[in-house]
Amino acid sequence: MQNIQNSGAIPQMVRQVPPVTPHFVNRGPILDSMREIVAQAGGGHTALICLYGMGGVGKSGLASRFLHELQSDQDGAGRDGNLFYDLRGFSPDTTAKPNDVLEVFLRSLGVPPAAIPPDLPARASWWRSASAGKSFGILLDNAVSAAQIRSLLPGEGAHVVVATARARLAGLTLDGGRLLRVDPLDDTAATKLLLDLARATDADAEPDEASASRVAALCGGLPIAVNAVGVHAVEGLTLADAETGLTQHRTRLSALSSDETESVQAAFDFSYDALPPETARAYRRLGWHVGPVITLSVVRGLVGGGGAECARLLRSLVSASMLTDLGGGRYRFHDLLALHAKGKAAQDEPERRADALRELAETYARDSLAADAVIRPYAQADLAADGVAPPSARSEPARFADSDQALSWLEAERENIIAVAEYAAEAGLTSCTVAISEGFWPLYLHKRDASGWLRVGDAELRMDTGTRLRGRLLSKRGLALGFLRRVEEAQEAFSQSQALWEEVGEPGRVAQVLQRRGLLALGKERPDQALGHLRSACELQEELGVRHDRGITLLAMGRALNRTGGEAEAAPLLRRALGLLEGGKDANHALRARIALARATVDEDRDQARGALEEELEKASERRFETARAEALEALGDLAARAGDAERAVGHYSATVEVLRKLGARETIAAVHERMSALGSVPDSDSG
Repeated sequence: MQNIQNSGAIPQMVRQVPPVTPHFVNRGPILDSMREIVAQAGGGHTALICLYGMGGVGKSGLASRFLHELQSDQDGAGRDGNLFYDLRGFSPDTTAKPNDVLEVFLRSLGVPPAAIPPDLPARASWWRSASAGKSFGILLDNAVSAAQIRSLLPGEGAHVVVATARARLAGLTLDGGRLLRVDPLDDTAATKLLLDLARATDADAEPDEASASRVAALCGGLPIAVNAVGVHAVEGLTLADAETGLTQHRTRLSALSSDETESVQAAFDFSYDALPPETARAYRRLGWHVGPVITLSVVRGLVGGGGAECARLLRSLVSASMLTDLGGGRYRFHDLLALHAKGKAAQDEPERRADALRELAETYARDSLAADAVIRPYAQADLAADGVAPPSARSEPARFADSDQALSWLEAERENIIAVAEYAAEAGLTSCTVAISEGFWPLYLHKRDASGWLRVGDAELRMDTGTRLRGRLLSKRGLALGFLRRVEEAQEAFSQSQALWEEVGEPGRVAQVLQRRGLLALGKERPDQALGHLRSACELQEELGVRHDRGITLLAMGRALNRTGGEAEAAPLLRRALGLLEGGKDANHALRARIALARATVDEDRDQARGALEEELEKASERRFETARAEALEALGDLAARAGDAERAVGHYSATVEVLRKLGARETIAAVHERMSALGSVPDSDSG
């Protein structure tokens, strides 16, 4: 495991805990108890608090307020930022898995996706290392068990972890946790909250306190119900009208409120009926969403309409207290509201669910392929030849100005894309599943998100896609599995892919699989094995006249020869690679070819090689081509070592390791560390 603390991974302060409402009453005693628990934990220890109580009682709002209060004290707990995750213990969607939560936390702290190990014990260990010595406020919302919380606890440090749950999670006391029950507001506090809401837009208003008291009582002291009803008072509805409507709705009982109170169902029904028709339609359809967060893409898929209209609908739902704004274009339902929305959809338009979810899958399929087309223009001809095409959808696909914007969209929508792909596979939506799998591939190529792509790829693997698409999938699967060190599985995937392409008589695709086998071996620091695969691939590619793939294969052959002391043989191959790649649409590989060529010709003119490497390093840094950057730094280190400048060599090697850690290139890190040790430098024992 790499040394995260020394990797420069922690970025600027993270602030993920949802914002607090300005209307907050009668929680002084429990806040005092929470402050006391933190004080008793001491400056260097984690305070673990579990707030438990019925749904809608205000646990999440209380936890958010407390953590924001802590962070406002720069010397107090939470000074390094706050983290948030909805564990979805009581939502209509699948409960969050600790493994996925840890991946999000590590990514939030700047750990590159490629460096995050796939298994839960290793991720938990990395999380403890990344958070050790820090001070984070962490909100784990809607937990279902103590075990779910336990693996998410941070390393040693002045952390404050607040978990919310419906049940009393007594098991957390074994971890030093303190349990605090959150009760409904008493009548006085609930009335005050309602009056505050009524006065929010008109300080001179004099709402009827008697009506407010009766409405508050009908809400059962639950803040979520008071807010849902009170927002209509803000919009001009009298409290007397609210009382009448709420009383009528109390007669509407359903299984949705069987384990809560009639007040919640009545309050939500009342708020729902007050929504404009198009907003009500959006509300209930968003209840069908299969992913963890709601974004513009989700609204476009489930509801339809352009970007401006979808944004307006989201604002309307937030204004009506029916949706929570998480910031950054991300929204979520309270778990009770998610159940209510889903119930309303089942009641009002049950026949539309399958069609709406198909349209959601089609939207993500089109948007993912649109992102991929901007990032990988050179791959589009092969996609079309294999029958990968965007399905029809009501909305236009997303448009991306450049590859950076497209990649950012894929990263932001990552969890939704995975969830939609898995749903599409279960629903038998083959074309959508294939399109999403292909569209997600740039996250592996550029971010080495192997675990994320395998989840999407595994969804496609369950489909009957035909020989060509199965061959494509297995070839990619081999790369991702190999990156995760699942080498035997990777070789099996490559063998199956190669056999399929041989079956349909596609020597070009056979060559691509051989190339990828060579790249896997090269990445595992097995250059001799790599050369065998790469030479076979190159022979086929030369016969077929393939330019781009042959350029990449020649580049890989040159890099392998550079590794084994065969620079003289590497140089002509790399010049040929550069001729095939220069001036095309693949600037990344062209730059890497120039770096490899400079390395191969160092004995011809050392100063010229150094100048070329420094120039390419600057270009790689500007373009954020991290693999090329690592290769240039490593070559400069080797050059300095050969010149007898150990100090400069170690400096370049150290910088190389920092980049390689972001890429998760563990074998190459180990090889660079060996060279550092030979120069008398003692690298971190933890090489990743």
